[in-house]
Amino acid sequence: MDITNFPEDLFENNYTDTSDLQIANYEVYKHVSKNKINLNKNVFSFLLDGQKDIHFSNDIVSIDHTQSLLLASGNFLTTEIVGANSYSCLLFFFSQKNISDFLVKHSPQFNQNKLTITAPYFLIEKDNFIVHYINSLKHSFGLHKTISQKILELKFEEIMLYLANKYGQPFFAYLNSLLTSERELSFKKVI
Repeated sequence: MDITNFPEDLFENNYTDTSDLQIANYEVYKHVSKNKINLNKNVFSFLLDGQKDIHFSNDIVSIDHTQSLLLASGNFLTTEIVGANSYSCLLFFFSQKNISDFLVKHSPQFNQNKLTITAPYFLIEKDNFIVHYINSLKHSFGLHKTISQKILELKFEEIMLYLANKYGQPFFAYLNSLLTSERELSFKKVI
């Protein structure tokens, strides 16, 4: 069984680790059992077609077309397509720096209580806003295989602000759990 490294293997020879934000289409047209993925960046996985089971070290989550996931980097995932001939999703990769910058800029706007979440994923229920957001990403990605970092920064901030409003404190607690160093965030807030 081969191990796939995300996002590196999705971009083949065009991968540069200098880009904080990246978008990729991921499609599988055959039944794959126990596909192993080493996740090297945080990612929004917006499911477009099919159903998938994702196995973490101590948890399993099943998602269908009505859901999406925010997955933490550093996870080693085993995935299986369930009950479908195809599976496709739009992946939006982002770095720890993107999370830190977002929290420094926006966490004072939201009431922060000390809630702790240590899950390797955050489940997102799709609604009309998220469906339109995914369609706008697909459209932009379809027009230009390479989207400018400035546009991706705006799209990243858009979805993050929406999810912060939709899920509130549990979302912020999850974001804080993704940071490798909370001291770095505290230091930036003080400055």
